Amino acid sequence: HAVLAEVVEAAGREIDVLSINCEGCEYAILERLSSQGWLRRLRFLQVSWHASDEIPDRLQRRCHLRRALSAVMRPSYVADFSWEGWAASPRPYAVDSRYLPGAAGFGPPL
Repeated sequence: HAVLAEVVEAAGREIDVLSINCEGCEYAILERLSSQGWLRRLRFLQVSWHASDEIPDRLQRRCHLRRALSAVMRPSYVADFSWEGWAASPRPYAVDSRYLPGAAGFGPPL
């Protein structure tokens, strides 16, 4: 988590997207991110879940991690090759009300 803290400090803002594809170590990384409070700070996470008998308690850990993710994010997509996307919930950056119809200076009133 020290690397993420350095990125946030250097950029002066939170992380927009974190993509994890590390051939099995995603379980340990996500467990660490969860225990350190980073999951709630991410705006979007995509992860590739790997299936290997060499990952101890893989299914149990994935279920636990999905529960942790669901507490602070919402599923966004599931794709081929075990990719999943998770979006922050709520997503304050998804819609800027200044650009909705009826907003001052934009389109006709609702």
